[in-house]
Amino acid sequence: MSKMKTNDIVEKLLTSGSLSDDARMKERPAVIWFEVEDFLRYFDHYAAPTGIQRVSFEIFGAAHQLSGEDVRVKFCRVSWYTGRFEQVFFEQISRAYTTWWNTEAPWNCMPLPRSPWREWGSILRATARFPRYVARVLGYFFRDLAKAHTAGDEQELAPGDVIVSVGSSWLIRNFRRRITTLKQNKKVRFVQMVHDLIPVLYPNWTPWFRNAFNCWLRNVISVSDLLVTISQNSRADLESYAIAEDFVLPPVRTIRLGSGFPSGFGLAPPIPSCGPSGVIQSLPERFVLCVSTIEARKNHDLLLTVWANLIAAHGPGKVPHLVLAGRVGYFVFDTGVRRKLLDERFCQRIVAVGVPKDAELAELYRRCLFTVFPSFYEGWGLPVDESLAYGKFCIASRSSSLPEVGGDWVDYFDPKDAGEAQRVLERALFEPGYVESREHRIRTDYRPSTWRDCMRQLIQHAARPTEATAAREAYAGIPQPK
Repeated sequence: MSKMKTNDIVEKLLTSGSLSDDARMKERPAVIWFEVEDFLRYFDHYAAPTGIQRVSFEIFGAAHQLSGEDVRVKFCRVSWYTGRFEQVFFEQISRAYTTWWNTEAPWNCMPLPRSPWREWGSILRATARFPRYVARVLGYFFRDLAKAHTAGDEQELAPGDVIVSVGSSWLIRNFRRRITTLKQNKKVRFVQMVHDLIPVLYPNWTPWFRNAFNCWLRNVISVSDLLVTISQNSRADLESYAIAEDFVLPPVRTIRLGSGFPSGFGLAPPIPSCGPSGVIQSLPERFVLCVSTIEARKNHDLLLTVWANLIAAHGPGKVPHLVLAGRVGYFVFDTGVRRKLLDERFCQRIVAVGVPKDAELAELYRRCLFTVFPSFYEGWGLPVDESLAYGKFCIASRSSSLPEVGGDWVDYFDPKDAGEAQRVLERALFEPGYVESREHRIRTDYRPSTWRDCMRQLIQHAARPTEATAAREAYAGIPQPK
C-alpha cells in the first residue's frame, strides 16, 4: 500500500467515525492517561524528590489544570505488585508529593554499599530499625494483593486513548508486558518520556541500575508508539544508542521543560513562618550557590578543588563561601569528596545545608552572588534553568545538554579542567560589575518557559497518532471506508 493511500485511509478513519465496535463503545474524546505508579512508589521509599519527581509533578499539575480546556486528562497506576490498572486522582498525587512520611526510611539515613547483594544482612538489620517504614510498604503490597483478582478500571479506557509515562517506569516490574496487554485489549497507544541514558552511557555512576535500565530501555522502545526526550542531547544519545545496538526506534519528539519550581499546582498555601528557618539563619553574608545531589556525576570533586585553589591564591577573606544544597548521594563516601569536605584548610568556607524546602531554596537563590553547576552529564539541567528563572547568573560545565539549557546567558567551562573553571569563576568573583551586567541581561531578555507550555507540547505530540501508528492500526483490522 502506498504511503499516500495509507495516509488517506488513516485520515478518513480519524474523521469519518467508521471505527470498530470497540471504538464506538464510548463516544467521547480521546483521553490522555498519565501513568503515575513509579511516582507514588518513590515516595514510599525516599524523603525528598529528585529532578525526575519534581519534573513529573509539574507535568501532572499542568495537565490537571489543562484538563477540560484542550484535552481530557486522567491519571492511572499500573500496580507495581500485581499489574492491576487503577484510576488515580490528582489529589492522591499531590498528597504523595507534599507528605513525606517516609523520612524514616533507612535509605535516607545511611549510604548504601556498592555491593548490596553481599550486604543483605546489614540492610535488613537497618530496615528493622524503621518499623513504620516497613509497615507502610507492606501495607501497600497487601492491599494491592487483596485487589489482584478484582476488576480494575480498564473499562474507563477506550480505543484512541493514550497512556503516557513521564517518570522512572523502569522501576516497575514487568512494565512492558502490562502495557502490551492494555494496548492489545483496549487498542490504546503508549508514549514514554526518556530523560537521559545515564545508566547505559555511564554505568559506573549508577552501579545498581545498569542492567535493569538497559533491559527496560529495550523493552519500552519495542512497546512505545512515541518516545519523548527532554533535550536534543538526550535525543542524540538515544539515536546513537539505537544505531550501536542495531534496533529501530519509534518516532522521537523533543519538548522543552518548564522553568522553576514549584508552580503550586493543587497545593495548599504554605503556612506562614514565625521566623527564618535554621537553613536561612545559617547562611553567610556572601556565598556562591551549588544546587545538586552530592555525587560523582555532579562533579563536586572539581568544584571543591577549585575552591581550595581560590582560597590559596586570594586568601579566605576574599573568597565567598560555597553553599551546597542537596542530599548526599548513596556512593559519595566511596569518592574523595568526603575527604575534601572535612579538610580543615578550607572547609570553613564550605556550607552544606542538606535538602532545603521550596521556600528555603527560593531564598538561597535570591541571596546568592551567583550559581555554579559543574556536572559531567545531564539529561536537561534543572539547576541552570532554575537559576536563570530567578534572574541569577550561572556558571556551568560545557557538557551534555547544559549549553542547550543556558544558551549565552551562562558562562561555561570544561568539567575536566579545574584551571579553566577557576579562571571563569575568578572573572565572576573579582571583575567589577561583571555579574551585575550579566544579570541585567538575563532579567531583561531571558524568557522562561512555563510548565503549561511544556504540557501543551507533550499533549500535542501524544494526542496525534504518528504515521507509523496509524498505518499499524489500519492494517490491524479497523474497517476501512469504501
